[in-house]
Amino acid sequence: MHPNDDGLTPLRGNVHAITNEHERLHQLASGLEDLGQFVRAARVDEWTGPASDLALDGRIRIATTCLRAAAAHAWAANALADYRDMLATLQPVATSLIAEARTSPIPGIAELNRGSLDRFRDQLTAAGQAAAAGMNQAAIELRSLQAALPDLPVLPAFTVPPLARPALAPAPAMPATTAPVPAKSGRHALSPPRSIPSDAHLPNPFRLGDPAQARLVVELNNQLLLALRGVNLVSS
Repeated sequence: MHPNDDGLTPLRGNVHAITNEHERLHQLASGLEDLGQFVRAARVDEWTGPASDLALDGRIRIATTCLRAAAAHAWAANALADYRDMLATLQPVATSLIAEARTSPIPGIAELNRGSLDRFRDQLTAAGQAAAAGMNQAAIELRSLQAALPDLPVLPAFTVPPLARPALAPAPAMPATTAPVPAKSGRHALSPPRSIPSDAHLPNPFRLGDPAQARLVVELNNQLLLALRGVNLVSS
């Protein structure tokens, strides 16, 4: 019999890919557990009445379904980890047995190693079926969670339209003030008032993209200059 036709085949399987799937299931289990605990703990003690009772029933239903789905995903992750560990252990052993069966001069070693490989495959088949059953149950529990959630309307996507930058008109010039009146002599004489030059004007606001902010800056500048002008008029 040709060595390549002896029925000795290696154990197939991608340990790295199985590890990635195990991590995904584990993360789903952890997230569903946290969500279930959060929903179960959410409560408003001051809220009573029929609406509160309905909300409590819905909260318990959603929390229970979340926790059940979390447990199913955790079980599936553990079963898949068992299959992954078994495969990672048996693959190199099987490779060694195949090499020995094809090269050893000992009579009957090929048949003996072939029997070991068959037992390895039986063990992997049982572990793989358990992992597959766990993943199927996790999928069922996930669909049950979707059914337990209320039907919410799907809101249309909101997009912010581009904001056009408006051209800001120059602020009007302030009128020139009258000449200051000389201060009276004496103990309570007023100090000479400050005057605003005739070319005083409202400073242009910063180049703001929001028209409302631009108008606010103009208004603040206007109020500030009017306040300064009022101080001068009172002082005069």
